[in-house]
Amino acid sequence: RASRLRGLDSGADDFVSKPFDRAELLARIRTTIRLNRYRSLLAERGALEDLTALSPDAILVLDRDGQIRFANGAAAALLGAPASADLLGADLGAFLAAGQVQLGHVLRLEAGSQLQVALRPPGSEDAPVPASLRARPVSWEGVTAQMVILRDESERQQMLAELQAGSQRLQQLTRRLVEIQEVERRALASELHDDIGQALTGLKLVLETGLPLDEEGMRANAREALAIARDLV
Repeated sequence: RASRLRGLDSGADDFVSKPFDRAELLARIRTTIRLNRYRSLLAERGALEDLTALSPDAILVLDRDGQIRFANGAAAALLGAPASADLLGADLGAFLAAGQVQLGHVLRLEAGSQLQVALRPPGSEDAPVPASLRARPVSWEGVTAQMVILRDESERQQMLAELQAGSQRLQQLTRRLVEIQEVERRALASELHDDIGQALTGLKLVLETGLPLDEEGMRANAREALAIARDLV
């Protein structure tokens, strides 16, 4: 007994003393292998939880039926759950808004592919949240599962809408500027034709009529022509 206790205290998973039964020894070895595999799975899950804890994207692991086996904090926030643990065992298809992508399509999605989906908690009357969805097959607890990454696209779509609205306003201002320039051109053309053109014609007539006049008349004529020239300037 003391030897067995010392062996277990030293870190052994099991202790078999002689004489031993061969079947019992094999059973204990299989148990130890399963225990080590379980420890490895726990270590992998712990590493995954650490990696995804601070991720801004929602990260889920789905089994073959589409039920959620793992969810990070961002997934709970995006899907409207109080905590990530509340999502475990839930069906992701229940969160896909009606008329959107079916769950079967998500489960068959190839690695690297991306879908646009709309998410809404079951029974909620709020507007669906637009999101992009990516998935890839993973091994989870010894079986093939699907890791799903969801990214909230509402802020990006809002920015795109604001950019589009700003572009439309810029186009309207540009058209308005062109219209104003055309009005100014027409006004300038009208002034050139009506006011300046008439003034030049009057100046020409004054100068022509002053040619046959005497010196005093030519001076008066020149003063009148000078006044017209000032008006033109």
